[in-house]
Amino acid sequence: MTMKKIAGLCILAVLAIGSVAAAFELPDGVVITGELNVRRSPDVNGELFWKLKQGDRVKIKAINGEWYKVRVSDGKEGYAHYRYLDVSIWGRVYNQYAVVRTNPDNGAQALATLQGLAWVRVTTRWQMWYGVELPGGNRGWVYQDALEVPQEFFAAWLALQQNMPPPSVNNPSGTVRNTPPPVTREPAALGPAAQPGTLRFQIVEAAMKYMGTPYVYGGQSPSGFDCSGFVWYVFKQYGFKLERVSSSQATMGQYVPRDQLLPGDLVFFDTSRTNTGQVRHSGIYIGNGEFIHASSSNTDGRYVRISPLNDGFYSEHYVTGRRVIN
Repeated sequence: MTMKKIAGLCILAVLAIGSVAAAFELPDGVVITGELNVRRSPDVNGELFWKLKQGDRVKIKAINGEWYKVRVSDGKEGYAHYRYLDVSIWGRVYNQYAVVRTNPDNGAQALATLQGLAWVRVTTRWQMWYGVELPGGNRGWVYQDALEVPQEFFAAWLALQQNMPPPSVNNPSGTVRNTPPPVTREPAALGPAAQPGTLRFQIVEAAMKYMGTPYVYGGQSPSGFDCSGFVWYVFKQYGFKLERVSSSQATMGQYVPRDQLLPGDLVFFDTSRTNTGQVRHSGIYIGNGEFIHASSSNTDGRYVRISPLNDGFYSEHYVTGRRVIN
């Protein structure tokens, strides 16, 4: 084999590795202490140049020992100690489906089935199994070959979790156990998902690219979205001409019952305190009882995020679903 061919193969290999890595955005971190110092170097004696408050969100760029390299609001980067940031890892179903089991064993009871493209929170690893958390808090185990996760970052993140203190009020995620706990909750009610290659698949995948984008009132671009602006922008990329505000979007397409939602369907909510059924918020259903939306919640975070549809606030404030994809 000639040197030119070898060089070409090496370039292709680098490009292939880069494309896999690019499929995952590194996660955000949420400050879980009253005040967090950001330093210029990963050291307690490093120069202090920024302070974060409890609930602030930062983009995680890397892990260096016991320190996260973070990007703060003005684009500057520094280091914050891992103990004071709550960081969630998301994995994506690699195959057409993945079975979630009550224990890390192929013979264990099936808890739920995740369809292709579905995203799920990954909490730990046990031998060849990932521990996952389903919408509503159910926990189970998925065989490693069925999930795509950011491998190197996850391994470093998991190593940090093994040294974390027990759960507390300020750190509800707590420690990741070294032994697999059994799951005793009832199976989750998960809906169907889009198959790879379909328009629904493409729209959901496009929406996921904007995870973590900040909420901006009136925003309708990747620099910032409000809820209806996010829905409008994603669908615009595929030739759909949706109305710009949530209440008008809720009149488009066809009504779809909540238990018949498909990925790519639109979901609407009355997020007012009175909850009279007036549409005030919109999102895109992504399957498995979850939807993606530009959240304006001061509690959960003002950014594009995934939330459970069938549990908690959004379940109680759900108004309707609409189908604009034939």
